[in-house]
Amino acid sequence: MLFLSNQNIEDMFILKDTGYISTEYNALDENIFKEINKKTVFIPNTIETVMNATFCNCDNLRKVYLPDSLTYISTRMFLNCT
Repeated sequence: MLFLSNQNIEDMFILKDTGYISTEYNALDENIFKEINKKTVFIPNTIETVMNATFCNCDNLRKVYLPDSLTYISTRMFLNCT
C-alpha cells in the first residue's frame, strides 16, 4: 500500500476487516462513510462493490484509493461531496 509523504496519518482512514464491510457480499454499504472527516481513504482488495452514497457529504475527502477487485461502483458514490 502506498502512503504519500505529504499527508499526516491522522488524515487517512485505512479500511480493514471491520464492521464497515459487508463480508457476505464484499461490499461497502450505503452511507457508511457519511460525513467522515478524513482526506484519504484506502479500500482493500477484498471489496468488489461500492453502493450509493458511500461517501455522502464528505467535504474533506480528497482521495479514495480503489482496488482492482471492484466490479461495481455506484454513480452516486460521492453524493453531495464538494
